[in-house]
Amino acid sequence: MSTTLSSADFPAVQDLPRKAASELKTAGWPETVRAVQDVGKLVVTNHNRPEAVIMAVREYQVLVDYARAQAAQADSVLEELRREYDERLSVLRGPTAAKRLRASIRKPIKLGGKVRVGQPGR
Repeated sequence: MSTTLSSADFPAVQDLPRKAASELKTAGWPETVRAVQDVGKLVVTNHNRPEAVIMAVREYQVLVDYARAQAAQADSVLEELRREYDERLSVLRGPTAAKRLRASIRKPIKLGGKVRVGQPGR
């Protein structure tokens, strides 16, 4: 199954075909299964309120495949972020990290009570 889906593949509950629970009870399970096979998803209502969605196995499998693909993609993105972060942090573990950090820190400038604007030395 393809995992390239759009929002149209996930209609809102109010847009799905619906049947009252009493109709399904009267029709029986075999007829209900046939109806679900025809439309893919079916909202079961009770007193005109949605209570359940019955879906064909193929529809369920599409949702499962899509969820798994999205989870795998998220895991891949997180793993790449972890790798980049670890790579950046690795410089702090090096033998010269402390020396380089101290060298990069500037000595404080004595302002003598005055506020300087702009870059030092100008």
